[in-house]
Amino acid sequence: MSILHPQLEPWTTSRALNPPYDPHFEARSEIDKEILQLERQLHLLRVKRNSLIPISNLPTDVLVDIFKLATTKVEDKDVSPKRMAEISWVCGLWRKVALDHPILWTVISGSLSLMWKKAFIQRSQPAGISIGVNHTYIMPELMEILISELPRIRHLDLSNGNAQTSEMIASLPAPTLQSVKLW
Repeated sequence: MSILHPQLEPWTTSRALNPPYDPHFEARSEIDKEILQLERQLHLLRVKRNSLIPISNLPTDVLVDIFKLATTKVEDKDVSPKRMAEISWVCGLWRKVALDHPILWTVISGSLSLMWKKAFIQRSQPAGISIGVNHTYIMPELMEILISELPRIRHLDLSNGNAQTSEMIASLPAPTLQSVKLW
């Protein structure tokens, strides 16, 4: 009986751990390396070709304006998180523009997960932000974020928040705060 597999005989276990010799392993490895090189060349050619299409030659500020329009609320639904993710995945240029312009990450929806809220807050630095929180109970980690970011919060929506949270937020200095919804 084998220690690793008590139900198997030792010769069965050693055969399972040491597959039979493959005489073509090295040849396949070389072919795989060639395929990888060709895929890299193909990728570079696609990037080069894409850089020649008109949208790739738009000025950055025009792209930022287009991205802003693409992420505005539609029929009172906040589509910015999903759209910003989609925009940043289109191509290298769009990703660079999206990540280099904090203004595109300033609307932080209450429906976002904590992970996405953190990502938007980080990417929006140092711009002012609008943040929504629609939970009856605000997690301590989210509360810490709200307190630490309060100096740059312009619009705050605490839907379904409790009175204690609302009072705590209202008692702290918020120099750029323009509007507050405390429900």
